[in-house]
Amino acid sequence: MRSISSIETEISKVESELAKVQEKCDALSAKLLELQTTKQEIEAKKVMDAFRKSVRNERIKKELYKAYQNSNRSLKQILAFMAGC
Repeated sequence: MRSISSIETEISKVESELAKVQEKCDALSAKLLELQTTKQEIEAKKVMDAFRKSVRNERIKKELYKAYQNSNRSLKQILAFMAGC
C-alpha cells in the first residue's frame, strides 16, 4: 500500500507538469491568434488591392471605350498602337 506522502508527492509533480503544459498551451494559443490575425490582415490587403485594381481597370476600360468612340481610327489601328506601348 502506498503512503499518503508518496501520493502527495506525485500529486505535486502532476500539478507542476499540468501548470507547465497549461503555460505552453496558453503560449501556443496566443501564437495561433497572432498568426490568424496576421493572415486575415494580409488577406484583407490582397482583397483591397484586387478591388482597387479592378476599379482602376474598369475606369481604364471605360476611358478606352470613350476614346475609341470619339476616334476616327479603326479598332485594328488602336489595338496595334496599344500593342506597341
